[in-house]
Amino acid sequence: MPNARSCFSTKATVRPRVAASKAMPTPVMPPPITMTSSAPPSASAVRSAERRAALSAAEWGISTNIRSVRG
Repeated sequence: MPNARSCFSTKATVRPRVAASKAMPTPVMPPPITMTSSAPPSASAVRSAERRAALSAAEWGISTNIRSVRG
């Protein structure tokens, strides 16, 4: 006895639906590298971070005065 089959199961789809892909998109850039430390930052690292913050603030037009914040 042959397997039961619907006549519709062998026909091609006339207008297939557009399905959203469930695949993850390929990352454009690598993930950030993060570091953790149990030691306090060195004075050089603190100055460097302050300099970067001041430059970033200047790009946004924000006025900063690091000396007054540090005392």
